[in-house]
Parts: sequence; structure tokens; C-alpha cells
Amino acid sequence: MMVGILVSLALWAVEAVFWVLSFLWRSIWFLADMVRANRAMKGGTLHCQNDHPVPTEGGLYECECGYVYEGSIFKCPFCSSSTPWVKCPTCGISVKSPYIFGKR
Repeated sequence: MMVGILVSLALWAVEAVFWVLSFLWRSIWFLADMVRANRAMKGGTLHCQNDHPVPTEGGLYECECGYVYEGSIFKCPFCSSSTPWVKCPTCGISVKSPYIFGKR
């Protein structure tokens, strides 16, 4: 009886350690995503892979819900989501929004 309780406690402790390590790992990746997003915004403007400036405010954007609107890539007026990507006005290449965290 006592051995069964000790085994259960040991298994619970091992599982708790894995949960804590998983939380720490996800927190580190989230913070790394935030740092990457802030670096991607050069002066409030995104840049495509050809280094053309892509405005984040005042352009025509399409949200993943399908709604096309003029305004900011940071909030769709229809579904309140952030636009996942925008098209470069110069060359037409898609530029991923840096503020869609956790999606690489």
C-alpha cells in the first residue's frame, strides 16, 4: 500500500516537472516572438523581402475572415483579429504580420 502511494507521488512529481519545463519553454518562445516582431517593425513600417516599405496604417488590407478594409493591419473592424499578412504595394510579395505570435 505504502509503495503504491510512493510510486504515485513520484510519477506526479515527474509529471509536474515536465509541465513546468513545458511552460518555461513556451514562455521563452513567446518572448522571442515578441522581440522578433519588434525588430521586424522598422520605424512603424514593415519591409518585404526585397526591402520595399509596406505601410501598416492607412492601406487597404484583407483579414483572414475575408473582410477587406482600409485602416490598420493590427485590428480588423469586422472580427477584431489582426491581419495575418499584407501585400507589398511595390512588388506584390506577401509580408507576414509580425504580430501573429506563435505562427512561424
